[in-house]
Amino acid sequence: VMTTFFLGLVAHIFKTKRQKETKK
Repeated sequence: VMTTFFLGLVAHIFKTKRQKETKK
């Protein structure tokens, strides 16, 4: 369960970071 939560958190951060870079 913890692995799934960690993967989800990383994916969320990566997605947000990518969106910020695209806006830039």
